[in-house]
Amino acid sequence: QAEEKRLQTIVLQWSAGASKKANPRTTFIQNRINTLHDRYDNGAIDSSDLLTGLSMLIGKKKK
Repeated sequence: QAEEKRLQTIVLQWSAGASKKANPRTTFIQNRINTLHDRYDNGAIDSSDLLTGLSMLIGKKKK
């Protein structure tokens, strides 16, 4: 019953517009993508470096 109550609370929060808690790993990956994109936009890296950075980020194996 406690699990069902918790689920109902979460569904209610979502339907009211509350966002999900951020996953630290997802936040890290998004920040890294944003950094690479910003560096590309500012001319600090070229398209090849951008693609390499994204490939390395996505291609990392989970521990």
